[in-house]
Amino acid sequence: MIILKDENGVITKYDPTDVDIKPEQYLTYAEVIDTSVDELIVEDLNIILNMKYDNLITLHSGLGMWIRNAFGLWHEENPLTNSGLYDDDKHPDNLSFAMIQRMWHILQATGIPDKKVKSVPLDI
Repeated sequence: MIILKDENGVITKYDPTDVDIKPEQYLTYAEVIDTSVDELIVEDLNIILNMKYDNLITLHSGLGMWIRNAFGLWHEENPLTNSGLYDDDKHPDNLSFAMIQRMWHILQATGIPDKKVKSVPLDI
């Protein structure tokens, strides 16, 4: 599944093989972070909230991969990313890690939002 905006701007899950993705359907940086927090279950948000900042890199292969895949960060036409040079801030690996860091800062500042549990746990 990939998370995109539909023609009305509503964030929706799609099977990537069933949709001809247009650049305007990709989510913005802030929308990816907000949607990630919405999709994660409370237990996973607690893990992130209680992690030391320096340990966030351990989330690269689990949460980071989910972000890269769920939001199409590897897609060449995604305006958020540049799948070229690894040291580029817009490289999908670097961008997803920056999003994890931002999510951590948000959780530190606001705590876990009151929300309904609606996703399966990630392996983080």
